[in-house]
Amino acid sequence: MTKEQPVLTLSHVTTSFQTAHGLLPAVDDVGFSVFPREIVAVVGESGSGKTVTCLSVIGLAGASAVTTGSIVFDGRELVGLPSDELRQVRGGEIGFVFQEPMTSLNPVFTVGNQLDETLRAHTKLSKEQRKQRIIHLFELCGIPEPEQRMRCYPYELSGGMKQRVMIAMALCCDPKILIADEPTTALDVTIQAQVLGLLRTLRDQLGMSIVIVTHDLGVVANFAERVVVMYAGKIVEEGPTREVLDHPRHCYTRGLIASIPRLTTQRGQDLPVIPGNVPDLSQTLARRGKKAFEDGYMPYIERNYSTLSPNDQWVSDHHVWDIFVRVPDGKGGWKKDRPWGTYWMDMCTRKVMASSIRVQSPNSDIVLCSFGNGVRAYGVPKSVLLDNGKDYKSNDLFSTQDEEVIISNLQRNFQIKTVFAIPYNARAKPIERMFNTFESQFGKKFPSYVGSDTQKRPESLKDIDIMECPTLEEFIELHDEYVYNIYCNSEHSGEGMDSMTPNQAYSSKPFAVRRVSEEVLRLCLMRIKGKRTVQRNGVTFNGEHYYMGSMNINYVGKPVFARYDPNNPDTLHIFDLNDNYLTLAHKVQKQGFDSALVDFKGQGQRRKEARAAVTKEHPHATAGCSLQSVKELVKQQAAQAAISAPEKAAPRVIEPIRNAKMEENARRASIPDLDRQYQDALAKQQAEMQAKDAQKKRYAEAFKQICAERCQQPRKAAIG
Repeated sequence: MTKEQPVLTLSHVTTSFQTAHGLLPAVDDVGFSVFPREIVAVVGESGSGKTVTCLSVIGLAGASAVTTGSIVFDGRELVGLPSDELRQVRGGEIGFVFQEPMTSLNPVFTVGNQLDETLRAHTKLSKEQRKQRIIHLFELCGIPEPEQRMRCYPYELSGGMKQRVMIAMALCCDPKILIADEPTTALDVTIQAQVLGLLRTLRDQLGMSIVIVTHDLGVVANFAERVVVMYAGKIVEEGPTREVLDHPRHCYTRGLIASIPRLTTQRGQDLPVIPGNVPDLSQTLARRGKKAFEDGYMPYIERNYSTLSPNDQWVSDHHVWDIFVRVPDGKGGWKKDRPWGTYWMDMCTRKVMASSIRVQSPNSDIVLCSFGNGVRAYGVPKSVLLDNGKDYKSNDLFSTQDEEVIISNLQRNFQIKTVFAIPYNARAKPIERMFNTFESQFGKKFPSYVGSDTQKRPESLKDIDIMECPTLEEFIELHDEYVYNIYCNSEHSGEGMDSMTPNQAYSSKPFAVRRVSEEVLRLCLMRIKGKRTVQRNGVTFNGEHYYMGSMNINYVGKPVFARYDPNNPDTLHIFDLNDNYLTLAHKVQKQGFDSALVDFKGQGQRRKEARAAVTKEHPHATAGCSLQSVKELVKQQAAQAAISAPEKAAPRVIEPIRNAKMEENARRASIPDLDRQYQDALAKQQAEMQAKDAQKKRYAEAFKQICAERCQQPRKAAIG
């Protein structure tokens, strides 16, 4: 097995337990790999999910545990493996050292008898062979007088000796990987060093991999080659040990490192701690009460606002509003729905850079469009702090994975540093505080406000008069008026704001504006969905056909990449596999059998007017509120908050972002198809001529070399 082939791979592993609150995940979407002869440490506080992750590998998480995802060991899938086959893997090919050897060893049997039981279950050795095997394992693990120790009971051995017995038991069948769950717990420093040294020696002698579970970063620094940091059932950081400890990226990792006692600590000085406790599983799932990663539970991201400038970092997230709006139901009436918002906020000034409102759940297209609006208005940020959702992690957006399919990626093209926050981490997503402000100052004014009770929102609240709800268009108009004319023009009390408004702070601080040309920006803000093969009728995308016009015949049978602008999905932009722009492809409109009837139905559907659906009256806490009063109030507040720009705005420096590949594609997209085809043909011809010239030169050099060698050979003697 080579280095590139891991001996153990966990992918999207979730282990849940049945509780009074339902099925709750103790391990949530965990994934990492262990390579041959590698030592991997899994680190985190008690309750982080370290032990459950390892127990899930060998199928011992518990009778009520439900494990999903993929656990591949030595090419075999363990999730769903029959119990008899899994029993052969467990203890045979995967060794496990459990916590607390005093409780893991049976006190009524000798330690030799317990090792003999393991050998009987997994091998066909005779009694004498099993005895010799146990003696050999005891000697290997540094247990003196092995024959005498075999007859000892656990209580007759010291803590370090019991731990060595547990390691010997795990090694009975020469496993390919050893999982050690906190093997140094409750041992003094000297014994800890001996146990770790023993494990490293065994790794070198037997060639096995080791996964060690611990909360001691000192053990990690001196023993592990790679570290996985877990918190509340999730992996928050992973990487080489030196890199993670010297340059931690996640706030929780920094909190763990800061909690290590140091010799420089002064007498009477409080030791640094991570406040609070690991959250309860029900809080993690339901988001009730304190959020799973709220301030009391997790250290905040260290932000020094004095070193931040505008556009240094934008933060983005989605927010579902706690009000109902009414939208057409497609049947001539209305239906209630809750609007979703996607927001981009400048971290330094708290200014809202862009937003997008709709009733459908947010997706990657909305992320891209809203980000593009912010870039067009204010330039490209240096870094972004994003939600951990898949709509932000799409390959062509902010994914940091190095995959071959990514030929156009915002993170690469715009040279943006990307940081993903943990789900439900309020401190890691400071934009959550802005959402609270929005709801308290704006959302609560609507008569259709329903609050944020997680037990009732939103489907169970059916007794709201639908005519009290604003239409989506009305809400968007009022929302934009509030966000951009009231919130952004209101004094902010946050750190580093000095009682300025977001607009004032953004205008008064000097910074370099990173810009790209509109042509390059337009290409970068396109979506890509993998490879397509050109057919005679064009390319197929999302079940629709797109025809490339007269250029279609030139590319039949060739693989291409198709991109589209979310604002104009009826037109595709075709690129070759080297990311060179080729041509446009337009959507082929499908015609029905009876177009007149289709047109008639379409017009009839569009002509339908909304009719009020009378529902039960709901006594609201906002009684006396009306949509008209909300409009007047927002208009009045906007007028009061209207503040002129600062008298002296800070100078701006334009810092262009150059991308040679995208600029060349923008140039190619601006010329006609025939000119582009002629240039490609000319470039191909020149490349062929250069290749032929190079070949001729190689032949000439080879001929010269042969001639020179022959001239240096001695002349053959004439035959007389």
